[in-house]
Amino acid sequence: MKKKQLLSIFLTAAMTLSLTACGNSDNSAESAAANANTNTASTESSAPAGTEAADTAAQADPFGKYADPLEIHFVRATDDTIETNVLANLPGQSLEENFWLDTYEEELGIKVVYDWIVKGDDEFNQKMNVSMASEDLPDVMCVTSTQMMQLIDAGLVQEMGPVFEQYATDFTKEVMYQEGDSPFLAGNKDGVQYGLPVTGGSVDSVDLMWIRTDWLEKLNLEVPSTMDEVMNVIDQFVNADFDGNGQKDTVGIGVAGTSLLGGGFGGLRGFFNAYGAYPGIWVEKDGQLVYGAIQPECKTALAALHEMYEKGYIDPEFGVKDSTKAGEAAAAGKCGFSFGQQWLSLTPFQSTKDNDPDSQWSAYPLPTATGQPSTAQADLGTNRWIAVNKNFENPEAVVKMINLFIEKCWGETGDNGKYYAPPEAEGDGNFLLSNVPCRKKISRLIWILKRPASPVIPLRLREKPSPSRTSWTAIIPEVTKVLHCGDGRESTDLPPALIPPLTI
Repeated sequence: MKKKQLLSIFLTAAMTLSLTACGNSDNSAESAAANANTNTASTESSAPAGTEAADTAAQADPFGKYADPLEIHFVRATDDTIETNVLANLPGQSLEENFWLDTYEEELGIKVVYDWIVKGDDEFNQKMNVSMASEDLPDVMCVTSTQMMQLIDAGLVQEMGPVFEQYATDFTKEVMYQEGDSPFLAGNKDGVQYGLPVTGGSVDSVDLMWIRTDWLEKLNLEVPSTMDEVMNVIDQFVNADFDGNGQKDTVGIGVAGTSLLGGGFGGLRGFFNAYGAYPGIWVEKDGQLVYGAIQPECKTALAALHEMYEKGYIDPEFGVKDSTKAGEAAAAGKCGFSFGQQWLSLTPFQSTKDNDPDSQWSAYPLPTATGQPSTAQADLGTNRWIAVNKNFENPEAVVKMINLFIEKCWGETGDNGKYYAPPEAEGDGNFLLSNVPCRKKISRLIWILKRPASPVIPLRLREKPSPSRTSWTAIIPEVTKVLHCGDGRESTDLPPALIPPLTI
């Protein structure tokens, strides 16, 4: 989760403004500041705000530590996932005091200060709007595309393109441009790059079908590939009484009523997609652009859900449960089927494994109710941008933080299991203040969008999380198939930017 996302789920925002996970989810970003006073341990140079930076690319140190501590003011949001699944598992750490903030201070000489922290995106956006109206802004902020344009039009933020070009490492640029330059467009006006996109992998947002495969084995059932087969599996799960308590208390399918179209446990986008339905987005149909939620396929999917509810497959209290609450059934061994994104193995499925070492959740491509392979809908991975206050004299510091974040999480000298998804912090990968789930190109990583004609590729949990790696791994019997884009295009290659972090 998040998780989504990832990604559940930002980088610069990640680094210190992080809002929510994954969350949602992307692999592109680039741009940075053109005006700065730069002070590093090895090189000192300065330029008044609003003028071109004096340092040349050769002089700029992408990891240069400030001789005198540099205090940077941020604002951010938190949520239940961060507080319950991450911070609660890290005694002594908080949003204001944690190892990421220590890392920035120790390695870059940057001290992060939060002017305010609120809970939830809605409250964050409201408070951000008030701050913009009063021009009472932090040094660096994470904003929506609308807010980004308002800040630019009001002349409250700096140009960031030149400084990014000057200070970003080659690896940072590679990672942040993996989905092209489209994520940067909302932060660009009249050819000037002001905002740095908080990127997340678009493909990370697609739903997979998650199943307790140990339950399948106990019942001698095959992995379902059609919705009729799914219904049979769910029916048998509900009536199997795996815990032997003599009660019919197994939930057939996880459903999170307060986030039905989210990517967390109990989200139903994958369910709808299996019926060729795409609620919440516009799709091309018969040469016309139509809204997915009002198409006949959506009505068919809703009818199937109604039938499942009537049969007792769905928790009668689903309407008041979010993904975290709905996921408690999975953690307790009371649910063995759900749709959701790739990060569910981190939460809640790792909790299932912790509670029952013999349990096994595995992910598979979406089933189909149409007789044709299902196509999964995906979100645009970028929906936030980093803006730097026009009066902040060290915009290059933001790029240095981005460099350090990416290097620590995915670089040659980094440690993904420590910095991005530590096993002890059961979260969606967007750890603490790290909300930019950029993805490194690693050949061992895989992704499944459609069911291959050959064997499926299940994702399996590690028996015991390694302290130096993330707590999940991929079993790769065969990697084949195509990536289906929303417009019907196909590609036999999986773009590096669209490969999520399945650590082996």
